Amino acid sequence: MRLVNYHEHEADNRYMVFIFHENEHADYFALLLKDGSVDFERFFDDESDPPQTLFGVKKSYLDYALKMNYLVHAKYRRPFIKSTFLKWTLLIVTGAFLALAVIGYIKSH
Repeated sequence: MRLVNYHEHEADNRYMVFIFHENEHADYFALLLKDGSVDFERFFDDESDPPQTLFGVKKSYLDYALKMNYLVHAKYRRPFIKSTFLKWTLLIVTGAFLALAVIGYIKSH
């Protein structure tokens, strides 16, 4: 199990392989690499479950490719808490506990 969506190419250690399961993410990553004039190879693997798009990027472009990978994930990330009501409730409860802690500290000194 991999915790990140990239790894060193098994057959050629001069390349890193980036894996995307969503076509929209893969297309955006390809666009960012093209904008940076990065040479890459793209392969769609429909035999894997789920289907995935693989990018082979030379390690000489690794720093740039990693930054673009992070930008792709930042653009398409989902919010941690989707419900606005739940967000505000969590903030208010946290603020109340913080206020109680400050009041308790002040009263004890």
